[in-house]
Amino acid sequence: MGAAATKSVLNYAKCNKGKRVFADVKGARGECWDLAFMALKESDAKTPHDYGRNPYKWSDTKVSLNQAAPGDIIQYKNLRIEIYELKEEKAEKQKGFLEKIKKAKDYLEKAQKKIKEFSSQIKNIKEKGELDLKKLASDITGFEKTSAAKIAKMMKEVKNLKEKKDEKAALQLISEITKLETKHAKELAAKVKKLKDFKLKDALKIAEKIHKIQEKQMKEAEKAKKIAKKIKEAKEKKVTKKTLTRWYEIGQPRHTAIIKAIKKDGIIEVYEQNMGGKKETHINEYYLKPGIYKKSADTKIEIVKKRGSFIIYRAEVKR
Repeated sequence: MGAAATKSVLNYAKCNKGKRVFADVKGARGECWDLAFMALKESDAKTPHDYGRNPYKWSDTKVSLNQAAPGDIIQYKNLRIEIYELKEEKAEKQKGFLEKIKKAKDYLEKAQKKIKEFSSQIKNIKEKGELDLKKLASDITGFEKTSAAKIAKMMKEVKNLKEKKDEKAALQLISEITKLETKHAKELAAKVKKLKDFKLKDALKIAEKIHKIQEKQMKEAEKAKKIAKKIKEAKEKKVTKKTLTRWYEIGQPRHTAIIKAIKKDGIIEVYEQNMGGKKETHINEYYLKPGIYKKSADTKIEIVKKRGSFIIYRAEVKR
């Protein structure tokens, strides 16, 4: 019997499409309420008059949106639904993205510049160290040659003195040569020690300097690598742009309609009158089930209930 009443209610609404229905009660004004009232009455179903003083109670049987069927009565109260478009797009299209990328690239360039500077510092330190080493070695070689030449010259003079039978002068010169050789030997030993010390100490300092700079260089290289990775990921990343496309307010404070069809994605189609400037019975559809629904490959919509409520009643036959 209930199913028959529901079917009859739906048929009544269908037959009155394009007409303005007035309830056969005193003071009827052709409101949304009138359509539901007359559909129930003509279907021999109970009306609000059968349930007491609440003019918006259409039945004792309430159903959920998932259980709703064509011919059920839906009663709204201060309901506001907002519909948002959720569109996936590349991050680079987002406001401020290019500025962020530019800053990242600037930082990357600075990091790469620092890496080059560190490489130049290492090169300079190495070159200076090599030059200092060569200079010390050259100084020793030069000293040895100069010393040998000077002594050779003095020995030649000794020979000349001996040939002239000037033994006293020759012995005196030989004594000077001995002192000079001793002095040169000490100086040479000092230079060799300096060279060894350079190899042991200065070379170690240079290596430590280079190592510290290389550590800094590695840190900058790691930073540069991370920044480059972030830039790449940012360019490839997709973000969801949320835009309010439309909204509707139903039942300010109340509105009544008859369900025509239940569609996918939480959409219901209804027969209603005196809504949206239309006085006559017409068809409308609304998103009533909050959630996210796919519309295309890169676009979804989000249904948000901001306030209010609705109740779905199922017609009850009079006994």
